[in-house]
Amino acid sequence: VAIQVGIAAYRELSASDQKFALIDARPSDHFQKHHLLSASNIPLEVISERLPTVVPSKVTLILLCDDHDGGATQAVSLLEAGGYQNLALLDEGIPAWQAAGGEVFSGVRVLSQAFDEYVEHKCATPSITTSEP
Repeated sequence: VAIQVGIAAYRELSASDQKFALIDARPSDHFQKHHLLSASNIPLEVISERLPTVVPSKVTLILLCDDHDGGATQAVSLLEAGGYQNLALLDEGIPAWQAAGGEVFSGVRVLSQAFDEYVEHKCATPSITTSEP
């Protein structure tokens, strides 16, 4: 049985040193429109097959989120059947996060892109445009 994690508890968890996986169980097109910063998108229809490659330990805390439409709850059932033991749901999903003033992001690979831009700016790395030879 998954525990419900409220917005305040999620903020605390994110700021802590505890290791956890934030999995967005929505379809990819929904994820690309808006998602939490550190979320990995593993759609419900492939979660049983793909999660073991992303989170191989069955005891790692897995926090599932969705649009509060039941997808994350369905994912919990599938993952429990697969032997995962430490499952949680973001209470009321991404809409509750947004209503509480939480930021969402669009696109994919947001963290790696932000890191690349930070390094480029901080280290003044040279760059070229595609029109340059």
